[in-house]
Amino acid sequence: MNPFVLNNDTIPTIAKNISDLLINYLNCPIINTVVFSYGFHGRRKEVFQKVLANISKIEHNFIPFLLWCSKEENIRRMNADNRSDDRIQRALTESRKAFDDVIYPKLDITSLSTSEAAETIINEAGLLVQEMIMY
Repeated sequence: MNPFVLNNDTIPTIAKNISDLLINYLNCPIINTVVFSYGFHGRRKEVFQKVLANISKIEHNFIPFLLWCSKEENIRRMNADNRSDDRIQRALTESRKAFDDVIYPKLDITSLSTSEAAETIINEAGLLVQEMIMY
């Protein structure tokens, strides 16, 4: 969807699409672990809650983490993502505080590469990885 729109009409479809994808991976006999990365601030939290409800219908082991980085690193990453100054300011004033009350364990990924962040998640979750390929 471009531009991406979160409203009462799109949220059920977005949640179903994400849920179906996760359920398909979780039901695949050769897949042991699915890492689902999602920013659940604003109306995205509604999508996240619907996804959790949908995947709760199948057996799985839910191991949540909140990935966070310093404000300076967050700004650097948003600039690298070519976000407008308005979006960056909105993220700094609204999105960052949305995670203050999250009860999930927090992992500081400020100085980590994508591969290092993935390795940290795997280690913190206590998962065994026989072969890990990072792209």
